[in-house]
Amino acid sequence: MCRTVWNMRGTRVALFSGLKLRDMRVAQRMRQQDLSDKTAACGRRVQRAHISRYEHGEMFPSSITFGVLVEALGCAPGDLLDEPAAAGAA
Repeated sequence: MCRTVWNMRGTRVALFSGLKLRDMRVAQRMRQQDLSDKTAACGRRVQRAHISRYEHGEMFPSSITFGVLVEALGCAPGDLLDEPAAAGAA
């Protein structure tokens, strides 16, 4: 799931993707609780229930929480973003 937001020009911007968060976590053989524990080691615990809600598109992380998730997963910020559709794509 991805949150869709449009900028002032009417262009879709890159947004957090819960599916990519899940894919990245699973690729590292982590349970949601494991990721929660790693975020705590980064200085700000993200609750397991919140991780579940992010992955299912029920909630979206703040910019601070997003940074903690990126750090805990050891990935680039773009790895958790859904890129805008190409021009002319529906």
